[in-house]
Amino acid sequence: MTEVDPWGSPIDVVYSQGGVAETFVVRSAGPDREAHTADDIQAGGMAANLKGLGEGIKKNAEETAANAAKGAVEGTVSGVKESVREAFSRKKKSADTQEAVPVSEPANSAEAQQDAES
Repeated sequence: MTEVDPWGSPIDVVYSQGGVAETFVVRSAGPDREAHTADDIQAGGMAANLKGLGEGIKKNAEETAANAAKGAVEGTVSGVKESVREAFSRKKKSADTQEAVPVSEPANSAEAQQDAES
């Protein structure tokens, strides 16, 4: 059953919800029975609907924490891998340098003695 105003026109009720706000407007066409004219009578209100807001915050906080932890772990693993690569690279260079230094021996013992005396 449709509600009517004192002049017999239907009462218009508009409800909307956006984000956490709920709004409503109740409008009567007024004595001239034409909507949206100067003699319309209207009332409205707004309310905050916080139901579910806490769950949304909790979900976002959990997701943010998980992503931060994942990033920290990935960064740590990457850093360890890089450190290991650098250590092996330094060790290999050190080993290559030691192998590259030739050790010369005198051809006979007389030359060795002569080198030692000079």
